Amino acid sequence: MARRTLVTALIVGAAALSVGLAGCNKANPADNLAPTESASPTKSHAPGGLTSTDLVMTKPKNGKGIITGTLLNNGIDSEIVSVTSPVATGFVLRNGTSKVSGIPAPPNGAKPSVTLSPSGYNIELTGVNTVIDPGGEITVYLLTSAKQQSQMQVKVK
Repeated sequence: MARRTLVTALIVGAAALSVGLAGCNKANPADNLAPTESASPTKSHAPGGLTSTDLVMTKPKNGKGIITGTLLNNGIDSEIVSVTSPVATGFVLRNGTSKVSGIPAPPNGAKPSVTLSPSGYNIELTGVNTVIDPGGEITVYLLTSAKQQSQMQVKVK
């Protein structure tokens, strides 16, 4: 009798396991949907952006370097609101010596949108702890209020 109970228990257990595993390799149609516009990540940056061929940064002193030059805005009317760089831990947007929350970057035709200068609008990188030789270049990323992100090469003088 004990043998018969053990065999019955094994058969019932195997059947239950078989039923439980039956759906393991079956895909739920909702799991295999092709990406759609709503399911894919949204683009976080507007088309267009800022360009420049003459940005320079003073050789950093006390962990700070000032970026000057000319920027062209190939996108929509906006302000530069954020700056990041692999060589810096922070930034300050300035108009002369005063801190500002944004640097105006109106759209342009063939004219400069904004000129960065030590006495006017400029970008100060802070926390620059990397030795950068004069003549070298750094990369900065500018973000505007219109969510335009632009990568710039900046020469160090």
